[in-house]
Amino acid sequence: MRRRSRGCRSPVTCRGLPGTWISSGAGLRRWRGTGRLIICVRFATVYPDDATIRRLLAQRYGELTRMLESFRDKQERDVKIYVEPGPGGAADDSSRHSPRWALAVERAERIARALSGIAIKTQRRPAPVPLAGEARRLVVDGAYLLDSGRAQEFASIVETTAAAHAALRAELNGPWPPYSFADR
Repeated sequence: MRRRSRGCRSPVTCRGLPGTWISSGAGLRRWRGTGRLIICVRFATVYPDDATIRRLLAQRYGELTRMLESFRDKQERDVKIYVEPGPGGAADDSSRHSPRWALAVERAERIARALSGIAIKTQRRPAPVPLAGEARRLVVDGAYLLDSGRAQEFASIVETTAAAHAALRAELNGPWPPYSFADR
């Protein structure tokens, strides 16, 4: 017999937090644009039943309330900046020892510092080792917690500064609930 585990994916009334979303990712489409708060839990958090969820929410009520308040009018944006191969895709052009590579990495780091200057908090992830044959290389991978009012300014910096260097390509994702900044 398969036991069914549940995660809350709909509005839950939690003492003093009516209409607050509790989600492990499922409610994101409904969250965007609603202005509702969301309780951030790890992706794929599984609880055996609703009673366990209620008990954990009651135990952590004060902590979760403070965390929710700190996330009011905030959002997470994720940025990945890649160094692209040069014209013709020459393998040595994307070598970590080439002048083009060094300049691109320095500019990508400068962009990351500028973004961190706008963000309330930043979390950088280590760049993975590229797969064999992969032409572009990830040099900046970060999550940024922003005041929602600065999101347009943030996006503009990503777009304009990366576009100013031919070797860089940037990907901006979000807005997301601030999963990367939720205390675990």
